[in-house]
Amino acid sequence: MPGESGQWEWRKNAKRIAGIAIDAEAERITLSYRWSGDGREWHDAKQVVQIARSPCRLGGERHYFLCAGHGDHRCGRHVKHLYGGRPHFLCRHCCGLAYASQSEAAADRALRKLDKIRLRLGDQRVPQRPKGMWRRTYEKLCQQLDDAEGQAEEAFFLGWRRRKSPS
Repeated sequence: MPGESGQWEWRKNAKRIAGIAIDAEAERITLSYRWSGDGREWHDAKQVVQIARSPCRLGGERHYFLCAGHGDHRCGRHVKHLYGGRPHFLCRHCCGLAYASQSEAAADRALRKLDKIRLRLGDQRVPQRPKGMWRRTYEKLCQQLDDAEGQAEEAFFLGWRRRKSPS
């Protein structure tokens, strides 16, 4: 909300390792913070983050941060979260962050997909159509379950063969 402000601090072993003050205006927020990377030397930083608004389909609006990027690179992505703070808060793309699933092995990814479909179907070995689920949705999920089981088995055996074959 415009005109509001607040503060936050991070502690490690009861010792303050970082702090931030946030001042909100109509179209931006100002972040004033101090951080210590090595626990000895403190660095002061100030960053203005622009706020974008986008209308929602059923009324109202959504607020997003505009990522400022770093150096000569101006990102401009509309994001819900900013990361980092050393020295700037940026989007996950500019910080070089990946989702955990992006570094998963094929077998793990297939098993996670399989678990997700099973859970949606009531976590049964021979799934019955959950009450209230459309028949075509149920049939589509059963087909996806069969496909995912095949992919999981294939990925498992490929990984097993690689480990068993001499290098």
